[in-house]
Amino acid sequence: MGKAKNVRSGRRPGPSSTREEVLRAARRRFARYGYDRATFRNIAADAGVDPALIVQFFGSKQDLFTAAVTPGVTLGQLFEESEHDEPLAPGHRLARLLMGWLEDTEAREAMIARIRSAATEPAAAEMVREMIGGQLTELARLLGGDRPEQRAALIASAFLGAVWVRHVVALEPLASMPGADVANWLGPTLQHYLDAPLD
Repeated sequence: MGKAKNVRSGRRPGPSSTREEVLRAARRRFARYGYDRATFRNIAADAGVDPALIVQFFGSKQDLFTAAVTPGVTLGQLFEESEHDEPLAPGHRLARLLMGWLEDTEAREAMIARIRSAATEPAAAEMVREMIGGQLTELARLLGGDRPEQRAALIASAFLGAVWVRHVVALEPLASMPGADVANWLGPTLQHYLDAPLD
């Protein structure tokens, strides 16, 4: 914030770097205030650009939101990459993966933005449903559980609840607990949801 007042040296950033600055500013605004309260004017001020430039880059607020909070990798890809880590039960590995993923500022802001905005913005709600209905369901299916849709929804309830309490409500001691400790508590629950009988 306040970048517009800074004196820049060297070449002026090109459209690509300016676009990334807008996306970072938008991600922060959506995470902090939700979809409704984040405006082009606020985001433009944070990024140090004219609001008209955001319209030129993204067109609509919904398109800006989608670009700002869509992750670059899928949960399945991250899970595959973690296979070379120390051997753990799938639920514990998933908990560690999710908590570690939230250590990245951009990933955390994107997730919080989706959760905070889902109640009022259909695009945000659809992204959360896609994460559950697409990525988590596929992961549950790959791990061999029956009724993967139900298992994915249960995993999502635990994960999204942890994100909300830890990063939005900031309830102590969960808010300041190391991510690895949260994963240790969450892992057995996710494992139960992955392989416990549902009847």
